[in-house]
Amino acid sequence: MARNNNLKTWKSSAQDVQKYADSIVSSDGKSFDFGLDRIKLIDNRWIIQNKATAIIMAGGLSSRMGTDKSMLPIKDQSMIEGICARLSRCFNQILISANEPDKYAFLGFEVVPDKIQGQGPLMGIASALEASANEFNFVIACDIPNINLACINRMLSEASESQADIVVPTTGEGKHEPLFAIYRKSALKAIDQALLLGKRKISDVFTLCTVKYFELEDANWLINLNTIAEYKEFHKKLADEAR
Repeated sequence: MARNNNLKTWKSSAQDVQKYADSIVSSDGKSFDFGLDRIKLIDNRWIIQNKATAIIMAGGLSSRMGTDKSMLPIKDQSMIEGICARLSRCFNQILISANEPDKYAFLGFEVVPDKIQGQGPLMGIASALEASANEFNFVIACDIPNINLACINRMLSEASESQADIVVPTTGEGKHEPLFAIYRKSALKAIDQALLLGKRKISDVFTLCTVKYFELEDANWLINLNTIAEYKEFHKKLADEAR
């Protein structure tokens, strides 16, 4: 969708469909905030690449899984390879948050270790945000096999429109997904503050900055594979769908 910055409000017809837009391009009447270099031809498909960074969190211990879940095979490739392949189409930078650079070197993307190890995913997010080349950053756990690109694009648009530091999806039950969310660079100050206070939960940051909760109308696709049982169930579902 295209938006005229000189107008304070959207037309009513535009308001009705705004939430479905994958991207919103703004204009001041003379130019657009959109570069043609963002349009890419990948695998014979035209893609609009976001000027944003995707941060894949792969620094966990996978204690509930009993093995490194990022390397579990899904459709003839590791789970993290599948995530990278999907996100590299739509983001101009991919960062891997992990403390084992050699292990993930095969992916071909920059691996960012925690500045201070042993402080959980919040430190991983802080370290990756500091290394990011972009204002907008999509943070995703390495155990989410299904990626809804349309949802991600709408969250990016929401982050731009609302000026929120963080845009986090939530379901009707009040559950939110901080490891499938948008983080502005501006959130780094609040994250660093929380870490200095000894706080380790990502949700501890929410009271220290501006957060926009993005309600998912259908969250059935957003699943985490934390255990072997969940992994086997997901594989069975894929096999049933392929029949």
